[in-house]
Formats: sequence, structure tokens, C-alpha cells
Amino acid sequence: MRLTSQQHKALYQAMKAAAKRRKIKLSPQHDLYKKVDPYFYHAFW
Repeated sequence: MRLTSQQHKALYQAMKAAAKRRKIKLSPQHDLYKKVDPYFYHAFW
């Protein structure tokens, strides 16, 4: 199932809000990442 442009924007905004609450960074390329020494966590959605 492919998302429409509007669905994609809504999903990105929801992920952005969720990531911010958890102090995780979100890139426009759909990466979630966080560095907690000595680890670097990364997820692609």
C-alpha cells in the first residue's frame, strides 16, 4: 500500500511529534536516531 502525499505528510508530522517527546532526532529521509554514549541508535521507517 502506498501513501498519498497528504498521508505521508501527516505520518511525518506524527513521527516528528513522537520523536521530539522522546528526545530522538528525525530526518526528512525517514531516519530516527539518537546518540547515547557509547551507542548510536538508528531506525529507518
